[in-house]
This record gives sequence, C-alpha cells and structure tokens, in this order.
Amino acid sequence: MHWQYLFRRLTLTAVTLVLVSAVTYSLIGIAPGDPAELVLQKQLGQSPTTEQIETFRAKHGLDEPIHWQYLHWFGDLLKGDLGQSYYHERSVSELLMDRLPVTVKLAAGGLAVSLAVSLPTGILSARRPQGLADHLSQTIALLGVAMPNFWLGYLLIFAFSLKLGLTPVYGSGTLAHLVLPSITLGTGLAAVQTRLLRATLQDTLGAEFVTAARTRGLREWLVVGKHALRNALLPLLTVVGLQLGFVLNGAVVVEVVFQRPGLGTLLVDAIFDRNYPVVQGVTLLAGVLFVSVNTVTDLAYGLIDPRIDVGGDPA
Repeated sequence: MHWQYLFRRLTLTAVTLVLVSAVTYSLIGIAPGDPAELVLQKQLGQSPTTEQIETFRAKHGLDEPIHWQYLHWFGDLLKGDLGQSYYHERSVSELLMDRLPVTVKLAAGGLAVSLAVSLPTGILSARRPQGLADHLSQTIALLGVAMPNFWLGYLLIFAFSLKLGLTPVYGSGTLAHLVLPSITLGTGLAAVQTRLLRATLQDTLGAEFVTAARTRGLREWLVVGKHALRNALLPLLTVVGLQLGFVLNGAVVVEVVFQRPGLGTLLVDAIFDRNYPVVQGVTLLAGVLFVSVNTVTDLAYGLIDPRIDVGGDPA
C-alpha cells in the first residue's frame, strides 16, 4: 500500500463529503413547507403566532439565506458540532450515537445472512451448472432481486411472528428481534452476490492454473476452496463493499417495517418533521460510512491477494 494513495483517497473522501453535505443542504432549502411553523405547531398543539415563528427562525438561523445557513453549519461541523434537534432538546451527535448501534447490528446481520446464503449456493451453482442446485439457486436469486424489502418483511412477519409465533413482531433489544430484519435485508444482498460468485467462479474454474492444480492430484475441495475461490472473491469483495454502502438505504425501509429505532427511522421521522439538523446529520454520517467502507474495501484487495499492489502505478 502506498501512503500517497491513502492520502489521495482521504482527500477525495473529504471532498465527497463536503459535496454531499452541500447538495443535501440545497435540497432541504428548496423543500416545500416552513419548518418553524410545523415544529411550533407540534410543540404548542395550536397554530403559532407570527412573533413565535420569527423568534424560532432567528434562534435556529432560518431567517438567513440558505448559503449562509450552510456556511454556519459547516463552520460548526469543523468544530465537531452537528447542531441541535428541533424536537428532542438534544444534540444531533447524541441522537446519532444512540441510534447508530441499532443500524450497525442490522447491517451486520443482513451481511451475515447474505454471505451465509451466497457462498455455498454460488459455489454449488458454479460447480454443477445447469444442475438442480444451480436452477434452484438461480430461482431464489431472481426472487431475491425482484422482491421489495418491505413486501418480504411483511411476509416474514405474517408467517414467523403472527402464525408460528417464533419471533417478535416489532422492536429491538434481543437477538430474536434481529432475525427477521436481517433475513429481509440480507436476501436482496445474497441474490446479487450469488449471481456474481457463480459467474466469476465458473470462469476461474476453467482457468489454466486450476487445471494445473487438478493435474497435480489435488482434491477438488482444495482446488475450489484454495485456488479458484480466492480469485473469485475479489469481485465479490467489491460488490459487498458497495452493498454495505447502500445498506443504509435498505435499512431505512426495514427499520420502518419492523419499527426498529435506528438511523433509518430517525431519518424518516426527521424528514416528515422538517427536523433539518437531524436530516443533515444522518445524511453526513451515511456518506462517511459509505466512503469509509469503500476505502477499506480497496485496501483489503492487497490482503486477499498479495500480488495486487494497492495504489501502485498500473503496469
């Protein structure tokens, strides 16, 4: 790994996050509705007066042009301050730290489910193309890609929670609460991973170095597990890294369906409540997680295959 490469990636990450925050703030600025009026109406239980609205706007800087609001927000961000929630009487940082573990557990559970499904089914499909296992895994993968998360979530709740009573319907806190949301989130990820692993592993199994390994008398599981799978994992790692970045999008839907108090439900509530500091905080955190995961994924190439010189000049 080259330190110059790492520096370039970190610089690009910082620029990306600034652009994400600027775009998000611009979109918030053109969104319809007055946050001051909406927030005060909810807090007071009645329509606020003009004076109360103006006081709220002045307190939160909403009476300034949108670009000045953004610059003030960005200046506070450099000091580690993400602002104050309009509703919770708490800082945005505290809200994010409270909700983040719930979403991280869901993302980890979804990824674990996807890998537990995609690795064996992808290998079986690649080794026995057009066989029963291949047709079955392809059918499941197609259903996983086509079925929306919210629909699968409601089906699982109906079958395993309401009919069989095996898992809780909603909420979080125990491992049982995590089972159905993880399956819901992981099914779509597993479908993509299975199809990719099948295709790349099939190509690798036909390579000369695999044929040479077989002619040396190595057992088939060793040829597949040590030689072929290792090469096929690189594109899978790329997809998993990208999927982790998009897991937050899926987590929004899954958390709403299962009423899990994570970042997804926090974001949805904040959007409907016009709680702009929270929307901006969740968006920024999602951007940080996305670019960080992709940077770590790129750096992991060199660990999986030492022949790859991460950040080196192309040959």
